[in-house]
Amino acid sequence: GKYLSWKVRGWSTAFILDCEDLPVSKYGGAWMKSRIHDEDLKLELLTHLQSLGKYVMATAIIDYLGEPDVAKRYGPKKVISLAMASAHLQQ
Repeated sequence: GKYLSWKVRGWSTAFILDCEDLPVSKYGGAWMKSRIHDEDLKLELLTHLQSLGKYVMATAIIDYLGEPDVAKRYGPKKVISLAMASAHLQQ
């Protein structure tokens, strides 16, 4: 409806002005954001990817996050999608 159209317009304008300004979705009654933005995980993941060499594929992120010790530390609730892993590689 009109309200949602107004919200999308506001989000679009904010994103055009600052591409880091993304809306956070409200899911399950709590404000959530991707665990991959966690600074500790981000640093650990970057170090791991650098250890793999010059050519890294998005599946390396999925495999690393699926390792038992990493899963125990960061507790992902579900497997990261290939599309999300690819997007994070391009950042």
